[in-house]
Amino acid sequence: MRFRNHTLDIFERLGMRVVGFFTPDLGGSTDQLAYILEFDDLAHLERAWTAFRSDPEWKRVKAE
Repeated sequence: MRFRNHTLDIFERLGMRVVGFFTPDLGGSTDQLAYILEFDDLAHLERAWTAFRSDPEWKRVKAE
């Protein structure tokens, strides 16, 4: 729920573009989710993840 209700909005706000979502068909846990994000370049990736980790909304929902 946290991913759907909060994380995706934060990704969008920070320019982190979701390319796709994947779940395992065989093995693994049914609550596993893998995703691919698109960035303009390595600098964009680094800026976006730094901003995400320090984002006040992310910190709040993660603590909940």
